[in-house]
Amino acid sequence: MGNRLTYCGRDPPNESESTDDEDEYYSPTSTSSPRAMTSFFSAHSSSLSLSLKRTSSSLQIPVPDELVDQFLSELEIRFPGTLSSLKATDEIKRADPHGPRLFALRVVRAQKLDVKSAVERAEEHARWRRATLPAGVMALDLGPDVAPHVRENKVFLVLNTEASRPCIIVRVERHTKGLSADLTLYIIYCMELAVYLADAASNPDKKIDVLFDCRGMGWRNYDVSGLKKVFELLEKRFFERIHVIYMYDGPRLLDMLWSVVSPFVDENTRRKVQFVSSKHTHRVMDALGADVMPDDFLGTPIHMLIGRCCWRRRALDDDAHSMTTLTRAPLCSLHRRDQGRGSSDGPVR
Repeated sequence: MGNRLTYCGRDPPNESESTDDEDEYYSPTSTSSPRAMTSFFSAHSSSLSLSLKRTSSSLQIPVPDELVDQFLSELEIRFPGTLSSLKATDEIKRADPHGPRLFALRVVRAQKLDVKSAVERAEEHARWRRATLPAGVMALDLGPDVAPHVRENKVFLVLNTEASRPCIIVRVERHTKGLSADLTLYIIYCMELAVYLADAASNPDKKIDVLFDCRGMGWRNYDVSGLKKVFELLEKRFFERIHVIYMYDGPRLLDMLWSVVSPFVDENTRRKVQFVSSKHTHRVMDALGADVMPDDFLGTPIHMLIGRCCWRRRALDDDAHSMTTLTRAPLCSLHRRDQGRGSSDGPVR
């Protein structure tokens, strides 16, 4: 049907006027494009502000208990030892008695209630984790090839958002084209670390938010294949982990990029993508918690968490509540202290 334009309570702009601020005037009825979604966000600010604060449960497929029981039974019969393998790689918390059922809910929902498919996916996922994360994220050896990506200081983490979901912040302008094996491993590490450090008491599903800070994005960052691979990785290896993905303050170049990539993104994932302009920064802050989100969207650089987290591993493995107590306070003070200062590895914009 196309992007038919409907006006939203203001006089339409004259044809001679610049269209730079067109989002203030109208929104396409279709939200399939980033500009359309941003305009729709502007026109429906009150309802969308509320929706951003809700959990993603409204988007989730309800999973009957009998399907969860069926999944666990069939998994044990067809692939005995899979659950133990998932616990060994930290996909399921070892000391969480509800861990297997929570995992079952995720994988059955991801496979749209197809239990047979869910069982096969669980086994494949366990094999992948054994090969990639044999002892979990805290024991992952990133290696020297990943060091340059770490030093670019382009991935940040804020743990204690208002919704109790960790928020990964990615500075897009610091990315160059290409998604090599070492960069893929670094992305896996960042995602795994955010999930591992999520507060199990207030966020049992271990959901996380992702914010792509697109300010300063240029052609050097225009990476179709890279963004496609990122979404493939999220959908295949971090199924039912994402609550929302913010694309913040992107130029029109981002519209072009998303129009190419979005057809390859799963519909359920596409619904979680929110395009937000700088005019509506306060709505993101309200959703994530203005009192805890750092200024200019700078959290704790991921590389600063590596040494601070590894020594805690033994204490964290058996007690998710202790994990929150040990990590939350120092990390909050750390990201506050680092705002606007950057690190020794390079300036923070």
